[in-house]
Amino acid sequence: MLGIGIIILSMVIYSGFEVKQENITKNGTPKDSSEEGITRPFSDTELAAANLAIANGIKIEDPQYDWYEFPAGSMQSDGRPDNSEPYPLPWTDFRSVSIGADQDYIYFKFQFWGEFPLEAVSYNGDLINSTGAKISNFTFTNDEGKQDSADLGAGLWYVMMENDIWVPAEDVMLGQGAMISPIGRDEYMETIFKIQTGAGMIAGGPGYDYILSAFPLSLFNLKLGDEVTFDSSSETGSSIYHHEALDIILDRPGEKFGDVIIYVLGSDYYEIMPNPDYTNHS
Repeated sequence: MLGIGIIILSMVIYSGFEVKQENITKNGTPKDSSEEGITRPFSDTELAAANLAIANGIKIEDPQYDWYEFPAGSMQSDGRPDNSEPYPLPWTDFRSVSIGADQDYIYFKFQFWGEFPLEAVSYNGDLINSTGAKISNFTFTNDEGKQDSADLGAGLWYVMMENDIWVPAEDVMLGQGAMISPIGRDEYMETIFKIQTGAGMIAGGPGYDYILSAFPLSLFNLKLGDEVTFDSSSETGSSIYHHEALDIILDRPGEKFGDVIIYVLGSDYYEIMPNPDYTNHS
């Protein structure tokens, strides 16, 4: 059985869940400081608070076996193909996203249709290197009173690249990150953000069918009662495919992004509106 580590993120690219690693702590014992941009485990008290906030928040279900169907021949800017026939792996199939908040954190519980494996899995010779979920185009009002946005996500990494070969990682790694305030795009048309941080807490992962993430409200200048908008999806990468699978909450036929969720922090009510601008997505 592989151990479980928590990734401390310097920058995350939520397309197949690639990651640049500043530091990796193994066996679930990272530094205990979210203020330094480091993801850490929940304490028992913090986990109870998260579960209460989630129970008092909202939950949006997603059907089984409804992966996005990439067009045949779909390629990404890094030159890697997308899988037009996703593998029938239940832990790559989004089941629901739940959102809640308290005075300090916004919580996201990403649930799947099966438990995450404890070690790397190969399907038809293709190593699954990562899977997880993201909150895209998370829009809020910043401390300057202007509209701002972020991409948030959490995932597991099973496979690493060594000498240009994909091999199972020594430890399964669990991590999260927030990329805040877009400032442009790079040569691959990926969004560049002003802030990248792993601040917050994480739970779940291998042996569970969910990932639970907590992001400090202070990252976004938010408080209870504020309104945010976002959409959500899950992604899986493999040694062959950039996107081995993509599953979208509130998906629209033929579209790569789902409807927008409008949520007031701390409430148990949400609204849905069609996604108005796909160009905002990284």
